[in-house]
This record gives sequence, C-alpha cells and structure tokens, in this order.
Amino acid sequence: MKLNGLPYSGEKEPDDPGASVYWRKRDDKQMKCMAIDQYTTVADNIAAIAATIEAMRAIERHGGAEILERAFLGFQALPAPGSEDWRNVLREPKDITEAEATYRSLAQQMHPDHGGDPEMFHVLLDAIEHARVFWGAA
Repeated sequence: MKLNGLPYSGEKEPDDPGASVYWRKRDDKQMKCMAIDQYTTVADNIAAIAATIEAMRAIERHGGAEILERAFLGFQALPAPGSEDWRNVLREPKDITEAEATYRSLAQQMHPDHGGDPEMFHVLLDAIEHARVFWGAA
C-alpha cells in the first residue's frame, strides 16, 4: 500500500479497507489511536482520518486543545462496569497527594505478600491508576 492509501499497481484492494493511525506527542506518554472503517476503500478511510486530524488541529489552533485532550482521556477516568468506584476505594481523596497517601497505606495492608487478598489489591491498583489519570499525574 502506498502512502496515499492506494495499492501498488497490479495489487487488488485489501479485503478490509479500514485504516488506523497511532500517535503520541513528544511530551505525552499516552499513545492515541484513530481508526476508521466507514468507507469502502483504504484511500477514502485515510482521507477521512486526514480530514479529522485537520479538524483537530483547527480546534487546537483556536484554543480548544484542553477540551480535545479531555475528549481522549475522559472515559479512562470512568470505572469499568461492575467495578468499584476508585474514589470509594481511595476514601474520597481531595487531591492526588491524598490519593497517593491513602494508596500507600492500603497497599501495605492489602498486598498479597503480606496476607492480603490478590483481588482486592488489584482493585486498589486500578483505583490509583484512575486517580492518576483523573488528576493528570499518569
């Protein structure tokens, strides 16, 4: 496949025309991904990704970058269905410092090496990861 999304001469279009792009900003640790399979050709799906990225750049140029970042991160702060809310696990912390302190205290009690329940320890690990994402400390 050529960079413009078209196959090299003599090659047929792939069975799956979907396209995806992965990227990370230099100062960002988190990888982002955009995937599209709405159109019937790879070239059309790549063009849709290009148009979407251009729209995202326009939002950034006009001061909406913070909202754009939250669009990618917002759902990570939501607990998985059926899981305990991270705020409850960490005893309703007011900030990341309090969340980290509560985590360290509970981790000493819940760690499986110290007789704690492995499932509860994983709930605690999940809670602190959600807290770090929520406060931008991830």
